[in-house]
Amino acid sequence: MSSTDKGKYNIYELKTGLLINSFRKQKGFNSFDILPDTSESIIASTTSDKNDILIWDYKSGKTQRLLKEHNKPVGELIFHPDKSALVSASRDGTVMVWNWRTGQILKTLEGNSFPVSSMLFIKNGQILVGLSEGKDKIGINYRELIFWDFSKGKLLIKIPESSFNYLMASSPNDSLLATAGGSYTDVWKMNGLKNILSLPSTQARTASGEYVTCIQYSYNSLYLFTGYSNGHLIFWDINKSLTLPPYNKIEMSEGIDKQGKAHQKSIDFIKIINQGKQMLTIEGNGIVKIWDLNEKYYNK
Repeated sequence: MSSTDKGKYNIYELKTGLLINSFRKQKGFNSFDILPDTSESIIASTTSDKNDILIWDYKSGKTQRLLKEHNKPVGELIFHPDKSALVSASRDGTVMVWNWRTGQILKTLEGNSFPVSSMLFIKNGQILVGLSEGKDKIGINYRELIFWDFSKGKLLIKIPESSFNYLMASSPNDSLLATAGGSYTDVWKMNGLKNILSLPSTQARTASGEYVTCIQYSYNSLYLFTGYSNGHLIFWDINKSLTLPPYNKIEMSEGIDKQGKAHQKSIDFIKIINQGKQMLTIEGNGIVKIWDLNEKYYNK
């Protein structure tokens, strides 16, 4: 989904990049997730001034139900891959699992020391990963990676995070995890949960500094794509930690400019589509581009 500065939101089919629907909202989203099933046009969303979770149909605009249990605004939402549950993480520190169709709370996940700011599912939904951040008793910033057994609702492990990371992405083969924030992206090896690589920002920094805005692994799990606040887009070879040769535009794109920018403004979203053959990027002002990815590098 992309948004414009006029309050218009566009929803795209990720497999094709085609526009599915558009709608307008007076208030922007604090967090949202779209049900991974195009047969049901369902969005879960929250705003920064309310603690409720709104379940609604983006085609009709009709509200289906409100989920009310959190004491502070919800900063992160994610549907389970099998579409049966919705997970919400609030600034009050709670992480709740809902039957979003009935509004029933199925369980509350525990073990995080601070509010969870980012979540993703791995291992086909068996494990939920969260990024938690806050200040300890003496006021020092503290961050941690948290892994839960989702079906049991059990905490598996917590790992201290030294970087100011607020983004996550997992490789399709579940062998690697990436966390990003500020100017660096950290790559974690899932077997043993070791931090194996720290990728720096691009060399062409802006006067005010650039920061990572989105991350995505390639279809074959060999490369990592990072988008930046100044419109730069970098492809990393995980094994060599080097930027890769240029890529070719296919449609909905004006190409890369002389400064190496894929977009003129912040890249807010990256998604690999069409079984790794193409990449979709969305700019902060709603511009969508689809890129053809060279199979030699990205689809072996």
